[in-house]
Amino acid sequence: MIGTEAWLTRLLLMLVRHTRLSSSDNHDEAANEISVTDRFRELIDLHYRQNLPLRAYAAKLAISLVQLRAACACTTGQSPAKMIYSRIITEAKGNLIFGEMSVEQIASGLGFSDAAYFTRFFCMEVGQAPSQFRLTARE
Repeated sequence: MIGTEAWLTRLLLMLVRHTRLSSSDNHDEAANEISVTDRFRELIDLHYRQNLPLRAYAAKLAISLVQLRAACACTTGQSPAKMIYSRIITEAKGNLIFGEMSVEQIASGLGFSDAAYFTRFFCMEVGQAPSQFRLTARE
């Protein structure tokens, strides 16, 4: 009986230690994903006007595209592309509300070679054309 009790105690301690290690690994993994996402946001702020492919961002972070997607999905619930789009839209909205540039100038400043494509992109993301957004926001 004492031998069985000692064996069960030992087994229980091994399980507790393993659980702690697994929990620590999960914490380290989550912290790493947050760090990757934060560094990705910094890169977005530096390069969102350049229309870089996602692979270029992953290369700058020294990770794979799969790792970048996983980190973004885990920490923000968004894809890396959606995070870039959100940054572009935020800048576009600011320019439309507070600036006097034309839609064509804003599009060019954000790295779009075609103002019509920018307008379609803005409509898909915001739900209205840039010029309509400007009028509504300024009223």
